Amino acid sequence: MRLPIGRRAVRRLQVLEIGRDDLIFGLGICTGLIVILLSDGLVYGWGRRSLFDGQVIPLLQVPLVDHPLFLQWSGIKVPAVTALTLAALGMLISLPSLWRPRLITAVAAGLVTGAAIIGLFKGTRYHHDLLLSLDVQPLGVLRGSLVLVPSALALLLLLVMDARRLWHFRQRNGPLPIAIEAALLQWSGNRHERKERFDQAERAFRRAYERVRVRLGENDPLTLGPLVTLAWFTYDHPADDGSEAGRLFRRGIALAGKGHHIDRSTMVQLIDGLGSVTARDGDIDGALRLYEEAVRLAEEAHGATAWQVATPLRHLAWATSAASKLDNAERLARQALAIARRSYGARSRDLVPFIATLANVRDTQGQLGEAASLREEAVRLAGQTNGQNTMRAQTLIDLGSLRVREGKYQDAEKLFEEALALASEDQAERRSVVPSALMELASLRRRERRYSEAEHFARRALEEQEDFWGRDSLQVVNPLAHLGDLCTKQNKVEEARTQFNRAIAIIEKRSGPADVSLARLLPGLAALEQGQGNYEVAETIIRRAIALTEAHYGAEDHHLVHLLVLLGVIASERESHTDAIAIFERGLILAEKAYGRNHPDTAQFLGQLAGERELIDDLEGSERLHREEISALQGGPEAHDSELAEAFGRLADFLERHDRSDEAVEAKRQSMEVMVKHAWENPADSI
Repeated sequence: MRLPIGRRAVRRLQVLEIGRDDLIFGLGICTGLIVILLSDGLVYGWGRRSLFDGQVIPLLQVPLVDHPLFLQWSGIKVPAVTALTLAALGMLISLPSLWRPRLITAVAAGLVTGAAIIGLFKGTRYHHDLLLSLDVQPLGVLRGSLVLVPSALALLLLLVMDARRLWHFRQRNGPLPIAIEAALLQWSGNRHERKERFDQAERAFRRAYERVRVRLGENDPLTLGPLVTLAWFTYDHPADDGSEAGRLFRRGIALAGKGHHIDRSTMVQLIDGLGSVTARDGDIDGALRLYEEAVRLAEEAHGATAWQVATPLRHLAWATSAASKLDNAERLARQALAIARRSYGARSRDLVPFIATLANVRDTQGQLGEAASLREEAVRLAGQTNGQNTMRAQTLIDLGSLRVREGKYQDAEKLFEEALALASEDQAERRSVVPSALMELASLRRRERRYSEAEHFARRALEEQEDFWGRDSLQVVNPLAHLGDLCTKQNKVEEARTQFNRAIAIIEKRSGPADVSLARLLPGLAALEQGQGNYEVAETIIRRAIALTEAHYGAEDHHLVHLLVLLGVIASERESHTDAIAIFERGLILAEKAYGRNHPDTAQFLGQLAGERELIDDLEGSERLHREEISALQGGPEAHDSELAEAFGRLADFLERHDRSDEAVEAKRQSMEVMVKHAWENPADSI
């Protein structure tokens, strides 16, 4: 299962532990310096021919004097006011950058630096002819100190500021030579990662960490900067099951405990990363606790609306949703998205994972309309390209999965195929895109009852995962479960049983027999045994799944809904209709609480209860439940044409069995009308 957590999409701009203000200040200094030096060259170069020919082009007219004020620098006559004005004005504007660096003040500081360089290193002297002509009392004699002193003061001011920043940089990252080398390596790694050259990025990040670790020692907290970067990269692009990322995050937390002045932002990243590893290992409760701690630290350090809070808050929203606290998850997801929009801009690609998290929550709540709008926005933000674009491929897969649920199968298939086409031969990219797209295509074919084609896609996905991760990896569990289900549909009983048992064995070996992820596999094996008439075995298996789910999520969790459907069906087939009714009624309560009355997962219990009531000769109750099922599907904000057509069909069959042919014909007509309406509105799809 691909978790919608990670740091690749929203990565903090940093070089080791240099903060955002440091980067802004450095960018401004460089910009100002380049501007003043280029301007110096262009202005003096443009006027060189005229000046050499003895023609004077005044750039500033001195009051009461019919001559421009010039200095002669390196044999070239230059207006002194350029350096003088920029030095004085720039120095004054730059003062706020001492306590709150901003881009505009940093640019001004860069201009001052350039003016100081020109003033101090080009040399200043007056042109003797011009001095003789400037015999005017109001002006007096202009001395070189008026140019040199502001430039020297500006340069001294900048040196003090730079020394202060270098000192903090040295404190956070160790000796300057190794820190600068590691910073350059990480800059190179970030550049390669943005271009999805993941193997090159991995080498750069690993080398940065190893160089710092060798020079400073294994247990030096100053290694935390490159360690955090490597750990997150390893999580986003794991070379194995992700165990290395977990080791790195735990090592970082241990090192942080030994330091006395560890930045809280570093601790936030470490705890957030360990939470992500914990979530991937299936421990949602543990991940939830870690994410809550990360959000708390981030808010204490930066404020509740700071951009540093957005990513851990998004992860907390995901974990809260996985723990079935959907209302809280929606609130957290919206809060994280609002912070991200303010921080990154309304059209930034960095918004994609935040939008995806909120879309997942709304999808789980049954709000398909809003979920679809959010996923479409994510696709637009991910960019249009025919080249390598993993982010776009993943958003296409998410949107395609939702299109399947809407019954728009051909649209979904096009989206999955486009995602596959975007996957290059790069192994890291194929690992994140190809298996997901293949599994979605397998699920689509299964819905269309094209089981052999679905099996083909599922086997390809399994082969891809086995090549990437190995035969005993948790990453192969999902393809194994899908393959087992498809073999069940094709009555390949032994092969299906083998696939399910292999998947169960992998989880039990990795996480133990009490791991809740087993609850997603056991229903498939139970359905297989049910189909073979092994009702007692099937009931034992499904009750184990229910017990695991109740122990992990509680007795009223929405994860129980689909398990109760299967348990009720098994009880019905064992002719324990009273037990089946009790099971379906419990499922109806849980589904209505989780999804609302008008959701298909709720309506299915009404249909099941209608069948059970008929079997115990409660015909009035059965008909009432059939009609309640139809009303529930008709009354929701979303159209559920497929489920509604089937519900009308079940009512028609009920009426026909009880000699009410005219009413049965009307119910069949309504069923056909729904199918025709759907086909008319969606000509490329079928129910």
